[in-house]
Amino acid sequence: MKQHDFDRVVEALLVAMFDVEPKYVEVLRGEGGDDGIDVVVRDEQDYPETIFQLKFFPGGFTGGNRDTRRAQIKKSFNMAWNKHKPKTWVLVMPSNPHKNELAWIRKLATGKQVKTHMWGQAHLDRGLAAHPEIERAALHDGVVDVLRQFGQERAALANSGDAQILFRGMLEELQARSEYWATDVSLQDGELIESYRPKRHDAMEKEPIRETFTVTLGPEDQDISEQIVHSINYGALESIRLPESAAAFQRTGPAWVQPFPKLEHQSVELHPVQTVLEKEEPVIINVLDEDGCAMARFPGKIVERARGRIGHSAKARFANIATAIISMPTISDLSDPGSIVLNFDLHGPAVTDAEQAINLLDAMQPGATLEFYWGGKKKGRVKLGSELKDPTEVDSYIRELLSDLLYLQGKLPAAAFTLPTEVDGTDRAYIRIARILLEGKRTVMPPGTSFTAVLSGVKGEGFERLLRSGGPFTNRFKRLKINLLGSTYNLGAATMFHRNVLIADAVEVEQSIDGGTAEGREIRLRPQGDELIQAWLGTWTSEADTVPDYESWGLTDFYAPDPRTSGAERPPSASDFDKLEEP
Repeated sequence: MKQHDFDRVVEALLVAMFDVEPKYVEVLRGEGGDDGIDVVVRDEQDYPETIFQLKFFPGGFTGGNRDTRRAQIKKSFNMAWNKHKPKTWVLVMPSNPHKNELAWIRKLATGKQVKTHMWGQAHLDRGLAAHPEIERAALHDGVVDVLRQFGQERAALANSGDAQILFRGMLEELQARSEYWATDVSLQDGELIESYRPKRHDAMEKEPIRETFTVTLGPEDQDISEQIVHSINYGALESIRLPESAAAFQRTGPAWVQPFPKLEHQSVELHPVQTVLEKEEPVIINVLDEDGCAMARFPGKIVERARGRIGHSAKARFANIATAIISMPTISDLSDPGSIVLNFDLHGPAVTDAEQAINLLDAMQPGATLEFYWGGKKKGRVKLGSELKDPTEVDSYIRELLSDLLYLQGKLPAAAFTLPTEVDGTDRAYIRIARILLEGKRTVMPPGTSFTAVLSGVKGEGFERLLRSGGPFTNRFKRLKINLLGSTYNLGAATMFHRNVLIADAVEVEQSIDGGTAEGREIRLRPQGDELIQAWLGTWTSEADTVPDYESWGLTDFYAPDPRTSGAERPPSASDFDKLEEP
């Protein structure tokens, strides 16, 4: 056995024997150790309880090497005592000590509060008997032995349990081939894959296994390259997916270490190591004007944080639907302004949340300065660049629909709207009509709208006209009910008017009048021509001087009735009222 092997075996043995809580063992690098220490056992107060000095003196320190070796031993002992004051000091050698050597070692403690001992072959054999895996690892490569035997033993695998016995034996030999590393195995696509974990805290120092990860990106991967650089500088909060063949792994170490398996047609994701907060932290974004005053204020909650080489990042939630990734240098300086990335989903949120998220997006204009507070303290500022999303990315259709629903929610009692993912044309028209009516204005109903009325059973002059040639008609409602996104609301008293309607199914209706069965019958009156039914809230009488002003639907990229043909430009007047009749 050479000195290197002796040192490795003794160090591993001492760790196995004494590295048990509350005590722990430190193995120091280099001949002579550090300040007179090769191996030290420390107690729970970190005091050096026992110091072991390793000397590879196979023949002891008598005979021709006596003076030289005794001088080395004494120097090591004095250094250990003067610097560390251990309770016990032990010299460890490959051979058992001579009685004169043992007596000389004991004299080193004269006048000092320390016990001195010597360990030789007997002590080491006793320790190795309790830890045979250390001796096996030092004396032979057990895995090679098992593999050599496999050609003979596989003939016995036909019996139940043979495979498990052989595999268990191989696992035991895998664990014994290193006193520093344990080996875990798994089977992937028919290949045995090894992974390693340290048995001792000094495994990387004594028997290093190094794993290298290399990423190669081309010009077409500029976005991914920027993400990686950003994660290094500020920490990562989102995973980064690498293109196929962009990642390469390499593992180096002792001869028994298995190389990394090749990655073919597989992609690699870099997952962040962030701090997920047990309790969300409040955060405030202030949008500042040129004088440093807040033009807008947006409260939110920080849910995750990460730290990088030059700054830190935080993931925050705003308005329940918006996620912002805020990155700032540790020392806030507008010469290195950091960044903010905002994303949100407008599929089904409460309209108040959608409004706040869009307002935050609108506030994030290129050149704007955002100021951040969390934990009650100012954390820094970010000056926005030109790479931000254009607010027009939230299209006019969504903005107009959101505006209408917010208005209706404020006007209708206890209404709580969400922004729908889909709205058909009829529903969209009625949402805008309801808003116009609640604003106190007059508008038109959608094409195809008709009147209904209930017959009294009496055929008057006005009824005859509506039955045969048509004429003006008004309908007054005590309660105008309108369906908005699946809920029916009462808008209050209302009036509807058209200049020329005709009773549908006129022949059947007249027969019921003549037969005396018309009373209580509901009839439909259909508008004639291109004009549409006009509507407004409130009851209209002949004494009224005016009716409310007309307002078109005014929806972007949506059907808009022409006021010149729909009749909206000609509101009913007092003279029209004289001609209006109800069945």
